[in-house]
This record gives sequence, C-alpha cells and structure tokens, in this order.
Amino acid sequence: MISHAEAIRPHRRVSGLIAKTNEKYEALLSVKRDEVAEIVRQGMQDVHQLASEARDARDLLCQADDFFAEKRDAI
Repeated sequence: MISHAEAIRPHRRVSGLIAKTNEKYEALLSVKRDEVAEIVRQGMQDVHQLASEARDARDLLCQADDFFAEKRDAI
C-alpha cells in the first residue's frame, strides 16, 4: 500500500512543472507584446512621415492613427 506522501509526490511535481510553464509563457508573452508594440509604433511613425509629405493626407492620417491606436490598445 502507498503512503499518502508517496501518492501526493507526482501531483506536486506536476504542479511545479505547470508553474514553471506558466512563468515561461508569461515571459515570452511579455517579449512578444513589446515586439508588436514596437511594430505598431513604427507603423504610426511611417504614416506620420508620409502624411507630412502629402497635402491632402489629413483624413488618411486620422484613419491610420485610429487603426494603429486600436491595435496598440489590443496589445
């Protein structure tokens, strides 16, 4: 017959593995969020640069700002 401590041991090991997996997942997710946020920032910068060169770009600039702001907020 197995003691209670021996029966619990695999459960504790699995719980520890799950905790480590969650920790690594959160770290990876944080890195990916930063990468996507930088892509959005660069997109907004490019749109503003192009808009400064075009006379009638104000409406397009507003649409692009709204689009990128939505994506940034979704991150």
